Amino acid sequence: MADAYWQALGLAAPARRALIAHHCHTLADLCQYQRIVVAQWHGIGANALATLAMALHAAGLAFVGE
Repeated sequence: MADAYWQALGLAAPARRALIAHHCHTLADLCQYQRIVVAQWHGIGANALATLAMALHAAGLAFVGE
């Protein structure tokens, strides 16, 4: 389940819902977006964005253009 995937990263419920609403179920899905686009999603705040960037980096992935 996608929510459990994001919850394991320590993301709050609003951020998890935003990711799922945009069909991001894994980091591989998320890396198809630019950071600036994800930052504009309702529910994605500065803390969530930092957590996502660190998780992408740890997995050898990045936002588009980074």
